[in-house]
Amino acid sequence: ENEDVGQFLVYAIIDKPPENTNVFDSQSRIVAISIPDNNHMWTSPSIPGVVAGTPVITRNFLSGRFIFIVHNTNVASSSTAAATATPEGHFSILAMAHGGIRLFTESSSVANPVDGKLSYGPMDVSHFPTRGKYSLGQFNSNDLVVWTTNTQDGETGSGYLRAFQIPAGFDESGDDLFTVRLRSIPWNAPVRPTLSNDGLKLFVGVGPNEVRGWVGNSVFTDEPTWTQQLLDENNLKPNAAIASAGVLSNDEKVLFVPSSTEMFYAIDVESGDIVWQRERFSVPFTEGAVSPDGQRVFSIESSSGSVHSQ
Repeated sequence: ENEDVGQFLVYAIIDKPPENTNVFDSQSRIVAISIPDNNHMWTSPSIPGVVAGTPVITRNFLSGRFIFIVHNTNVASSSTAAATATPEGHFSILAMAHGGIRLFTESSSVANPVDGKLSYGPMDVSHFPTRGKYSLGQFNSNDLVVWTTNTQDGETGSGYLRAFQIPAGFDESGDDLFTVRLRSIPWNAPVRPTLSNDGLKLFVGVGPNEVRGWVGNSVFTDEPTWTQQLLDENNLKPNAAIASAGVLSNDEKVLFVPSSTEMFYAIDVESGDIVWQRERFSVPFTEGAVSPDGQRVFSIESSSGSVHSQ
């Protein structure tokens, strides 16, 4: 909600190039719609590349003023183009009051020139963090977003975590904005991380079929507090990254996460221990969904579309 325009929602649309062409010029736009009358407010100018995940609208002290997006350029539009594609991730901020004009963009090759071009995965957000759990964020309670780098399907290479918060006392010029590199580890994570509501706990599903958690006194630039290797007894996908993000229980004591095989897990947030596990006939298709009363978690199978409830 924006104090000047009221409630609204935003979504991304992608303008793809023609099929079977060896080009990488996909563009995206962000569309703003007013609520509850569903009137079109604006469509942003074209944004290079393909938006990853869902745009994030700022809340807290910056309610409705800015929109955060992650987008990747040089994304192959065909299997022919994929052989020569080198995607690059970008983090951008759009200004609500100016029709979605980009206020700031930082590219992966600029943010971290040693590693060069790396694609970005979707973001997760804590709208009301106690603080940013890294050295530059200790006195900042603005919206905190975290995302990962990834390559291909998450089975090879290494990556790292990045974070962003608008600085306290921001003057809206864009001159003092930059993203923060949190942790570099041999891993890959093609899906969004999972942040607690207070922004003090972070969980990431990575390859090879692992979940890593930062809780307690561990800041997000430290080694993870715990790592849980999810079982793959038949060694079907030994290097596969987890394909769907974890979700927290309503009391944020348990993390529900699908593995890269046919298992669905409940993991204790503080210890990383497995609370229970359930086998499916195929890989869970989406992240879980917790019922409003916190008594059930639902998941969907990829092969049959069957919905399971635990």
